[in-house]
Amino acid sequence: MKKILLTTLAVAFQLGCTTPYTPRVYPTLDAIPEFSGSTAIAITNGQPSTEPMPYASQGARTWTADLHEWTDVAIALTEREVVERGFTVAEGSERALELSVETASLEIGWAVSNAEVTMRATTSDGTSAVYVGVNESGRPINLIGLADGALMRAVAAMLSDEKIVAFLTP
Repeated sequence: MKKILLTTLAVAFQLGCTTPYTPRVYPTLDAIPEFSGSTAIAITNGQPSTEPMPYASQGARTWTADLHEWTDVAIALTEREVVERGFTVAEGSERALELSVETASLEIGWAVSNAEVTMRATTSDGTSAVYVGVNESGRPINLIGLADGALMRAVAAMLSDEKIVAFLTP
């Protein structure tokens, strides 16, 4: 029995383990220029893929990202920020913002670890742009969670873009 258990543990260690990770909704975003409005806007998920993709690895452990779920987090961040500025988020609104997290990666380094998220935003009037969020840390605490800040920064970059603000505030 002991031999079977040791063999099973050895195989599991060699194969490693895979853990899905989805960022959390941070309580605040980086500084965003002030803007406000009262229009209704729909915010939709434009990421069709729900297949897990590698996000980070350390030793035999790999973390994966479901970019559709990550986009849902970006939508929650965006909704919170526009509602705080007086907008209404309503499904089916004529004004629509489609978000899609396109890539997510974490490089775990000896001295510094770096997370990067790219997100595309497309407005119903045809404006489309990619925003990059980067978060780094020299501390080994919650390295995988660096994605939370990277996604937050991608959303903040989008809401700081003059074209997006002009679209939101006609």
